[in-house]
Amino acid sequence: LRRRISEAAPVRKQGQSDKPVVDFDGERTHLSFVTVMPVHLETGGYARLDLDFRPDLEKLLLRWQPYDFSGDAKRSADAETRVLLDGVAEVSFAYFGSAADDTDQASAWQNEWKGRGRLPALIDLRVRFVASGLRHWPDMVVAPMVTSTLVRRR
Repeated sequence: LRRRISEAAPVRKQGQSDKPVVDFDGERTHLSFVTVMPVHLETGGYARLDLDFRPDLEKLLLRWQPYDFSGDAKRSADAETRVLLDGVAEVSFAYFGSAADDTDQASAWQNEWKGRGRLPALIDLRVRFVASGLRHWPDMVVAPMVTSTLVRRR
């Protein structure tokens, strides 16, 4: 998971004409981004990866599907979903960077990262389990290797 997040690709979202926007949606309990998947998963190459906390199921779900650079939505049949963690009481993501695409502003931790021209400098993932005394997931802070160069495929 750390590797997938660190290899997040700053792919330009299709259909954005007024300003370049990276295809990355980060919220408090959900993260969606484009990354490179290993070949052994049969979906090697670029893929959309979604991490979604489902409090009603007490699960952190991992979903991925091949990324379509044309902007056309892929069939949901192409997506694979797995339970990454179960017995989860809380998941929280936070994103470190400046509040605007102007990098001269001071950086800070934020609960949401959407509609930006670059990836956050850091992504923090915290997981707490229902049986907190029996299971522990270390806090994970990951720096994407590339944050501002927009990848655009012909």
